Amino acid sequence: MATTKSRNPGSVRNGRLRRAPMVCLTGLLGCLLLACGGHVSGAGPSDSQSGFREEAQQAWQEARRQHRQNPADNRRAWEFARACFEWADHANEDSQRERIAEQGIRACRSAIERDSGLAPAHYYLALNLGQVARTKTVGALRIVSDMERSLHRVLALNETFDHAGAHRSLAILYAEAPGWPVSVGSRSRSMEHFQRAVHLSPDYPGNRMAWLEAAVKWKENEIIQTQYEALKKLIPRAREEFSGRRWAPSWAEWDERWKLLREQIEPDQAPED
Repeated sequence: MATTKSRNPGSVRNGRLRRAPMVCLTGLLGCLLLACGGHVSGAGPSDSQSGFREEAQQAWQEARRQHRQNPADNRRAWEFARACFEWADHANEDSQRERIAEQGIRACRSAIERDSGLAPAHYYLALNLGQVARTKTVGALRIVSDMERSLHRVLALNETFDHAGAHRSLAILYAEAPGWPVSVGSRSRSMEHFQRAVHLSPDYPGNRMAWLEAAVKWKENEIIQTQYEALKKLIPRAREEFSGRRWAPSWAEWDERWKLLREQIEPDQAPED
């Protein structure tokens, strides 16, 4: 296996993360949202991305309608928050992204007031906080701390939710955030959560892919080899398990990230179709 290049694959469309704390956080939140199912949009969307945007808007409108019909229904509340997170990903401006995500935050907090043990509400609270943090410079660090607390609450309630999404999210948060005293970054904690995410949901491509991206960044050759070989076997099976229109946006991102990883890990090999 070839040695890896130094380019960091963590943020596919936002470029390499730099070390200035606020700039680093911008890239961090892009990485985190990708790992949680977000699809961070770049300039000049393709036809397929435009289609995903339209579908996300329609799903948000329908979820909002159902939530408004019964605002005390906790399931409809967190499903609306999920739709807010996904629709906010496609926002054209920061003001729109923040406005959409704030609706999801309010829905989650209302649901948590009614039932503090509702893991999905804590989870989508964290993800919508991430969308708001993407629009900030001053205050982003505080929001990241709020996200961390919400994700730990999910672990205490249901660590398997969204294919171990809280573990996956925390792993990336700790991998990409600046370390103490600036923020919460920690390679050892990141490693613990990556291992747990893969243990709980080994067949979900996002778990192994995020771990592999971090390993490339850290030049952890043993992990690179193990997770790279695992992904080569997993991806063909996963295309059958995670199939259909629902998973099309995820595969658009996974395919792009997987292509970049292969280029870095085996630069002399021709890309697979």
